[in-house]
Amino acid sequence: YMGVVFNKGACVLHMLRRQVGDKAFFGALRTFFRQHRGKRAGLAQLREAMERASGQRLRWFFEQWYRRPGSPRISIGWRHPPRKSGQKKTPVYLELRQLQPGKAYRLPLTLELYRRGAPARAKQSKAKRDKAKPQLHSITLTQKSQTFSVPFQGDLGEVKIRHAAELLLSVAQ
Repeated sequence: YMGVVFNKGACVLHMLRRQVGDKAFFGALRTFFRQHRGKRAGLAQLREAMERASGQRLRWFFEQWYRRPGSPRISIGWRHPPRKSGQKKTPVYLELRQLQPGKAYRLPLTLELYRRGAPARAKQSKAKRDKAKPQLHSITLTQKSQTFSVPFQGDLGEVKIRHAAELLLSVAQ
């Protein structure tokens, strides 16, 4: 039990840091600890400190990550129509689904789109290194099922959630 609590708490704090940015996060923590040293304080006071420092409304974040049990489970699919002659970029339709029971989570995500056949480690030419680099697209998932259209150059081979290991979610295979 304690391992789950501590691991979830650490993960959620890391996600909060990503949400508000380093400057606001650490500034809010300094202010929070200075104001509440030797006193009782809880999530409401931490949320207020983060909101003041970041200028963001964070009730949704605290409700879904600190109050709600469980975590999101995501599946990713895609459709990529064939390119027409001379066309460099074509739209890729990314289909993301939240598979967990209950309502949808609000998930700001960065997706990594890899070309088909891109080598995992390209130490050779610059062209091969460029081919191995993913194209990045930021999205916010707010519904149980959503489709996003993003431009993509090349033939799509794989889609991953960037920094998925640092997020409190699982990806269905």
